[in-house]
Amino acid sequence: MAAFMRLIGLFLVLALIIAGCDSSSAPGGGASMNELASAASAQKAAEDEKAQEKAEADLKAEEAAKAAAGPPAPRIEVVTSHSPKKGRTLEGGGYLSIVAGTRFWAEHQIILNNILHATRLWEAEHGRYPKTQEEFMREIIEPNEPATALPELPEGWEYYYDPATPLELKMIDRGGGEPGAVQ
Repeated sequence: MAAFMRLIGLFLVLALIIAGCDSSSAPGGGASMNELASAASAQKAAEDEKAQEKAEADLKAEEAAKAAAGPPAPRIEVVTSHSPKKGRTLEGGGYLSIVAGTRFWAEHQIILNNILHATRLWEAEHGRYPKTQEEFMREIIEPNEPATALPELPEGWEYYYDPATPLELKMIDRGGGEPGAVQ
């Protein structure tokens, strides 16, 4: 009986070998593995091409939006006691540099406080804040110097008065502003 079972098993294996696993060799057996792989590759290529076209269209739309928006707005930051140029070379040099730099930061903070105080006094006297940069400089900064003498800012930055926020002295990047100038 065991010999008979071996013979049947051998016969089945031989039948499969003769018929082959490739379904294309059988009549009406469908697509071969090669054909399926080719179809999958073609579908993948079509999907990749469609994704590439979408990415290109998105890039063109983004460029068109940038062109329509015009040049980017300049960077505007609030001036702090760390903003001025003087004392920056002392930053990050250890304990003694910090102690020496504190003098400059304290001077800058006193100047900012003086400008804020002068602005509030001017508003109390006139019933309004200055409307323009020129009026701010002429009416608040110049008459109160040296207490309000503006320290030099890093390369590319200028002082900026914003009438919408009159109690904050700001600075604007006019191009070429030094990276990390605002802390």
